[in-house]
Amino acid sequence: MSIKNSKNYLGILTGTSMDSIDIAFCNFEKKIPNILLFEQYEYPEKIKSQIRKEFDLLHLLSTKFEEKDNWKECEENITNLYISIIKDFIGKNKINEDDISGIGVHGQTAFYDCNEDEPILIELGDFVRISDNFKFPIIADFRQSDIDFGGRGAPLAPLFHEYVFSLKDINQIVINIGGISNATILMKDKIVSGLDIGPGNGLIDLFMRTFFKEKYDNNGEIAQKYFKDFNDDKTLNLLLDSMLAHKYDKSIGNMVINLHFLYGYMDECNIDSQILVQKKGSQDYYGKLVSLLTSLTSKNIINFLISNNLKNIDEVIICGGGVKNKMLMKLISEELKNSFQNVKLIKSEDRGVNHQTIEACLFAWLAMNYLTGNELNYENITGCSGSQLIGGEYREGLSMDLLDIPTNEGDDNDKD
Repeated sequence: MSIKNSKNYLGILTGTSMDSIDIAFCNFEKKIPNILLFEQYEYPEKIKSQIRKEFDLLHLLSTKFEEKDNWKECEENITNLYISIIKDFIGKNKINEDDISGIGVHGQTAFYDCNEDEPILIELGDFVRISDNFKFPIIADFRQSDIDFGGRGAPLAPLFHEYVFSLKDINQIVINIGGISNATILMKDKIVSGLDIGPGNGLIDLFMRTFFKEKYDNNGEIAQKYFKDFNDDKTLNLLLDSMLAHKYDKSIGNMVINLHFLYGYMDECNIDSQILVQKKGSQDYYGKLVSLLTSLTSKNIINFLISNNLKNIDEVIICGGGVKNKMLMKLISEELKNSFQNVKLIKSEDRGVNHQTIEACLFAWLAMNYLTGNELNYENITGCSGSQLIGGEYREGLSMDLLDIPTNEGDDNDKD
């Protein structure tokens, strides 16, 4: 299999919270990726509702989540949506397909349980059918590939954080606040660890969609409005302990971002009688819950930073959608100043990386590594067995088994 000299790659994904479908066109000539083009597409409410309904039905009926046949209609709709978005993005930006070396595709994670002896992952997307529509290769199955090599399938972001943020003379912790928050510890220019640490935007966004008919808490305004009524570290820690009991080592499944599970955690901690004095079902009740969940996300991040003793850390970098939540950022900043006065808090933009583009760029980067034969070592992150070629390749008219997968033997220029 020959690879063009072009270092232009596409990356497309939708996150756990299903707030949008992001696509980026990236060039990797330099360490800081050049985002040539980026766009966020609307995620059709009909498809989101269909996926949530299927998840809830399987949960209530205790049906085996790994039976992917239950998700056939959802997968067909996601596949059609991805094909349409990729075609639209290429067409309206007048990108020549010959200038695209490949695309990294992360389908929709419908279910992920990392607590089993072997993780269970259902990622929706027919990558064979997607590949039939384009000249360039489709690189996908990143999480399943990691699982097949003995890993937990998540998180995938830390090695990319090392690639774009690491500096020779600065110790950093990168906190990516997506649907779930993950962290990367960088000592000088080397990664020490990477892991999922707990809830991010997912529960906040879920409550905003369900009870306020909004995609997210704009600038954290709802959390700000009700924050004066709620600030209880003991209650937050009780709730976090209950939620993170479902955490497996360094990975967290998407049951953390689910109303059924959240209500169960709240019942365990007697949340309603302790802090939610408003009438259940009222706007004030749900507003207070949004404030609770925002404080919960902040508290979880601060707990993680405290547990990792920041005396040797120079900077904490925040990236991901959480950067847009001003109330969340305020809570993190204030607590960080109180606990660690010498640690600088910055956003990814201060390192030349737009917080909105980072996840789509991650999957473009993963595709680039796969197609250039660069093995990645997730052993200290997911538990994957050593350095491996992460992902799977789909090309029009070819099965994966027939492809000549490159290796990086003899290449001294690889970064990982």
